[in-house]
Amino acid sequence: MDRFKDLLAVTVPQYEVPRCHFFSMQLWDLGKKHCKNTLFGHEGYVNHCRFSPDDKYLASCSMDGTLKLWDVASANEYKTIDVAVSFQKNDESQFLLKCCSWSNDCSRIMVTAQNRLYLWDIDSNTKIADFNAHLSWVHCVKFSPEGSSFLTSSDDQTVKVW
Repeated sequence: MDRFKDLLAVTVPQYEVPRCHFFSMQLWDLGKKHCKNTLFGHEGYVNHCRFSPDDKYLASCSMDGTLKLWDVASANEYKTIDVAVSFQKNDESQFLLKCCSWSNDCSRIMVTAQNRLYLWDIDSNTKIADFNAHLSWVHCVKFSPEGSSFLTSSDDQTVKVW
């Protein structure tokens, strides 16, 4: 497995996150084409990162079992959600946060780990729900525009609307 490759490129009007690799991410100034900030804080490889719908925050998913929220303007860590504590398996070496999706009002975030989904309230830092979603790894989750449902896809070759 090549852990050094670029895992995600996300573009917003002012910044780009071209690399979520190792234990960090980089915020780039698209106008000046240079790195503005490097975000450090994870203790495992960063697998995925996604801007909030209002572009104020960045969420990052890591093999360390945490979902970190970052303030884009300051590049400071805003909050850490330890999803691994909710995971029921004893073998934490298999724990991997694969991806996440923000609700449109930025109040909730959904994160995937293996075949499970976890929904978190960001303000209270509490788990609202968890789902045994698929028979295999969930690789994508996305809230609907109105936030009343979400979509998942998996290695089990299914796409589900919740």
